[in-house]
Amino acid sequence: MESNELNSLPPPDDAFEKLLRANAVMPPLDDDGFSRRVIAALPPARRPAPQVWLAAAGLAAGLVTVLAGIALAQPAPSALVAFNTELVDAVDQLLTPAGTGALAITVGSLWFAFRDRWHPAWTKRF
Repeated sequence: MESNELNSLPPPDDAFEKLLRANAVMPPLDDDGFSRRVIAALPPARRPAPQVWLAAAGLAAGLVTVLAGIALAQPAPSALVAFNTELVDAVDQLLTPAGTGALAITVGSLWFAFRDRWHPAWTKRF
């Protein structure tokens, strides 16, 4: 239950709004090359960490292995057929609206949590 002593928002200050609008139409100040010097003094962009290259190499090796396995496929043993059936069932469950929504929320949460570690320039946009 809310207290009766809550204050409402103060009324807008027209003088302050007028001052903000007056300053908004003024031309920008000349910085005498200050912005250029600041940008020049920034450290160079970082190169991707070695982990990124290792992950990319692992992905490439995995893809080559899978493609080679498909190309040289023999009749599958019964355990592999059972695994394939279970995998298809799992993918079917993931592709339902609830599964897709959960996957989207998971990917969004991971992106939000680790966005500054993936690429520092991305954090400046948000």
